[in-house]
Amino acid sequence: MDIKGFYKRYKVRKKFKKLKEQTEWILKHRTEKLTEEQIQKSSEFLNKLQEILSSNDWHKFKTEFDKFSDFFERNLNKYKKGVIRENIESIIWAASIALILRSFVIEAYKIPSGSMIPTLVIGDHLFVNKYIYGLKIPFTFIKFFDYRKPKRGEIVIFTRPEEGKDFIKRVIGVEGDTVEVRGHDIYLNGELLKKEYVDEYEYFEKDEFSGEYKKVRAQRYLETIDGKKHYIILKPDSPLMGFGDGIYKIEKDALFVMGDNRDNSSDSRFWGTVKLKQIKGRAMFIWWSWGGGKGIQFNRIFKWIE
Repeated sequence: MDIKGFYKRYKVRKKFKKLKEQTEWILKHRTEKLTEEQIQKSSEFLNKLQEILSSNDWHKFKTEFDKFSDFFERNLNKYKKGVIRENIESIIWAASIALILRSFVIEAYKIPSGSMIPTLVIGDHLFVNKYIYGLKIPFTFIKFFDYRKPKRGEIVIFTRPEEGKDFIKRVIGVEGDTVEVRGHDIYLNGELLKKEYVDEYEYFEKDEFSGEYKKVRAQRYLETIDGKKHYIILKPDSPLMGFGDGIYKIEKDALFVMGDNRDNSSDSRFWGTVKLKQIKGRAMFIWWSWGGGKGIQFNRIFKWIE
């Protein structure tokens, strides 16, 4: 069969599908307005066409379909759903599917600050896996299904009701752990988290007052938690050195979280642990990256988050 002939068949099949759906809707919702003959004739046409379609007799199908189209136009067309109603129903269905996906499966998130540099930078747009830690009733903290709890080293998105917004940080400690902070050194259950110096690191930081971006120098390290490595950055001359130092015992159903940009992150060192019920999901991958004083960052697009 040539491409032109294939396309013609495709268009006729598509028209039949739509006409079939409209006829079935009319037979279900407009029965009282139809005569017995119209009902019977409609059913006969649908059954016959479906049977011919299964047999792949194209010429016979086309002949019968033309008869059916003519019958529909003369007898049923005035009873079909209006265009406005069809459009409204389509919008409702699309919105419902989007709401279900956003509530239970996946949600988009934009990085608003530099607290997770160098892993995530300002302007990164990423997808969040919302079902990996269980499912919640939308717009509440109530879980109706638990899958698993966050693990050390994972990057999680959570809501802080006190501030009414979402945050993104890395899990350092889970329930039962003891985390001790001594400047740039982190002790997990009495053992120092290993960090290896990598190189000098430069990035752009947004000035909170002027709104302008300025270049900042720091040192990049490779930190290891539970055998998995990730980058962090430290500033040896940071004025915040020592702030948040202390010993933290992580309570039941809670997490101790920190930003990878250790000297520019508001986290559990300052406002305590995060409750599991506040966790929205786990960061998956970056699908777009724009901003942070650099424009579009093509090298970050479709980058999986470790």
